[in-house]
Amino acid sequence: MRKIKLSQAEPDMILAKPVENEKGIVMCGAGTPLTDALIERFKEMDLESVVVEGDEPLDPAKVSWMKKLIEERFSRAKDCQVCEDLKQIMFERLDKRVG
Repeated sequence: MRKIKLSQAEPDMILAKPVENEKGIVMCGAGTPLTDALIERFKEMDLESVVVEGDEPLDPAKVSWMKKLIEERFSRAKDCQVCEDLKQIMFERLDKRVG
């Protein structure tokens, strides 16, 4: 789980912790998927951040290093389409985690 600024919130992200109003009343429970309307409502509440499920962003240099390592490991399987597809999936997941 990670704490993000509300400006970074996107639809389909999942709340990892409940959102409470200034009186401590739970407005939205953990496990709730964010929607555009919900994000707008949080902005109206002057909410600054939310805690969502998922991993912390990675440093771009670390992602680059990890991609090189993956490339090296898969270099022996150039004729394997399944391996190539798997490598691409790994690259896409890494790209999503760049901070």
